[in-house]
Amino acid sequence: MQVRTGLVVAVVVAALAGAAVVGYDTVTASGGTLTEEWVSDTPRPNQVNHHSVAAVRINNRTIIAAPVSSVGGSSGAKCALVMLDGTGTVEWERTIRNRSCATHGIGDPTIADLDGDGEPDVLVPTTENVLYGYDVNDGTETLRFDLTSFGYSAPAVLAEPVRRAVVADFNGSVFAVRPDGTVAWRDRVAAGVTADTRKADFDGDGGPEVAVSAPGNVTLYEPNGSVVWERSVYAAFAASGSVDGAQTLFVATGDGVAALDGATGATEWRWNTSNNRPAIHALGDGDGDGSKELYVTTGDGNLDALSARTGEVEWHAGLSTEDSVTPPPALGDLDGDGESELVTVTNGGAVSVRDPANGNRLTSYERDVAVWTHPTLVDLDGDGIDEVLVMYGDGRVVALSYDSSRGRPAAAIET
Repeated sequence: MQVRTGLVVAVVVAALAGAAVVGYDTVTASGGTLTEEWVSDTPRPNQVNHHSVAAVRINNRTIIAAPVSSVGGSSGAKCALVMLDGTGTVEWERTIRNRSCATHGIGDPTIADLDGDGEPDVLVPTTENVLYGYDVNDGTETLRFDLTSFGYSAPAVLAEPVRRAVVADFNGSVFAVRPDGTVAWRDRVAAGVTADTRKADFDGDGGPEVAVSAPGNVTLYEPNGSVVWERSVYAAFAASGSVDGAQTLFVATGDGVAALDGATGATEWRWNTSNNRPAIHALGDGDGDGSKELYVTTGDGNLDALSARTGEVEWHAGLSTEDSVTPPPALGDLDGDGESELVTVTNGGAVSVRDPANGNRLTSYERDVAVWTHPTLVDLDGDGIDEVLVMYGDGRVVALSYDSSRGRPAAAIET
């Protein structure tokens, strides 16, 4: 673990959607500080790690699953799922074979109790075309399931009425996998799945369903595999939550965002953008007005807060003038005052805390390394307050804490 590291030397990289980028918005920072708590000792010789960190606080312990990968064909390639504790120390790691190691080597992980033993497992798809399950305590392999292609997105785990892991691979094959590794059911959706599978009681029947969002169709399944509804919608990102007492599925499409009624799949509203890379992750009542907002970034470095009820733009902010793939933000209470903060990241390596009521930047932190995926919020030390975890392109996870009581004049804030 590298504690309170200095800035990494800037490099120019060819990344996910074009040339490397630098820079972020010029909104005046107005209060609070972001403190670097630790930087994980998980470096990789590239700057394109872009799969998100999974983290939970359970049984007085913080569990962090970090998917870190090298570029395919690189000398000494190493793709590994690395388990970190709340201090950033590596507890164990599990690698895949070098010939399968590539940019997407380790996909988005999920932490959940698949087998019902009371202890969480971490499930992760890989470019070995395998979905792995590991005991979070010691890394013992608990599941190995063959996919038809590499897995990009995080699976969803059902605990009722039966235990299943529902996973969609990049080829569009959907599997419901029992804890013993056998197939409960399978289906097929459009190829190119990148959106995480979402689990909720979408239709209000008292039990969970799973939504698989693909580039061309979005499908809602019952736990037994029966299709509740299917809609012809392009989806690269997906988020879900209760809006006015009913579950809504939000999908980022090729040129905008659509809100789908959880019970029927009908489009409730659509927000169009001229940019073809909208991304979503965070949903919540950030401004405290009793109505939730959906926070949307676009590939041109912009951020919009949309009314989750109507799709109306409540505010707009610029994050960067040079982003090519702007990751979506995260929303949570970072200082324990009972009110939410918004955490944004940019390709240029900047992490900012913002006022979710208007998008104003409060404070920032930066490394000269690209960021390509959304931040993760989790309570690292058990004090009831979330910290920020950021996966940087070089494979290092950075932990940041926010203190709103230590505001400084904007001129004194280091950038």
